Amino acid sequence: MTFYDLVLVWVLVPIFSEVLSFELAMALTSSTILMFLFLALDYLISIVRHPSIEVYEDDGSVIERLRTYINSTRLNRVRLIEYSTASIRNLLVNIKESGSTVELLICNPHKAINKDQKDRICSQIRRFPDIFQDTSKIKIRCYSELIIVFL
Repeated sequence: MTFYDLVLVWVLVPIFSEVLSFELAMALTSSTILMFLFLALDYLISIVRHPSIEVYEDDGSVIERLRTYINSTRLNRVRLIEYSTASIRNLLVNIKESGSTVELLICNPHKAINKDQKDRICSQIRRFPDIFQDTSKIKIRCYSELIIVFL
């Protein structure tokens, strides 16, 4: 079923809804909406399949891909945006071992969404000297506003 078929069905279902039973019309409308959402999602995924953009199933897959990329490329500088950095400790170790400099943008602990998150962010910041004994290899900045992106 193509996008145009869906639009045609979406237009026809309300017209024939008086003829059809209410339940059937609702089922057709609901399935049409779901099909439209699936097509829209498929379209977005096709856009994302650009050679310079990669989509991953979970954080573990992303971290492993980044580690492989860093090891094979030997970058001078790595720039990361994170919330607390709790999930990227191994990645930071990998970056340090590669000799790269890290520029890290993390959430300002005083702007965290709750006390537990504030404590988590502070705890991670306190652990950076364990990874980066050479402080010239890491630059940390904090952002104060959460940015939520909806696709």
